[in-house]
Amino acid sequence: MAEYSDYSYEQMYELLEALHDKYNCEEFIEADPISIPPSFARLEDQEIAGFLAATIAWGNRKAIVKSARRMMQYVSALCVASRLRRLSCRLNRYPYLLP
Repeated sequence: MAEYSDYSYEQMYELLEALHDKYNCEEFIEADPISIPPSFARLEDQEIAGFLAATIAWGNRKAIVKSARRMMQYVSALCVASRLRRLSCRLNRYPYLLP
């Protein structure tokens, strides 16, 4: 395989176009860890999901995506619990609102 620095502009363009066509498609994305962050609505959650998915992104893509989805279930449960605790703390400041 030739060094990339030996490629002409046209060869490099063709290589990059071929790689773009190969990897920029739904079939590739849905089986890739990059599919994990967009499953969250909030940008902050997407950043955390992306970071966590990247920490385990080594090896078989199917196994990585499966593990990342399982991890996100735990993280989602923790986030919900954390939000409920914060809400509870806020409500405790206003006892007249509680039944």
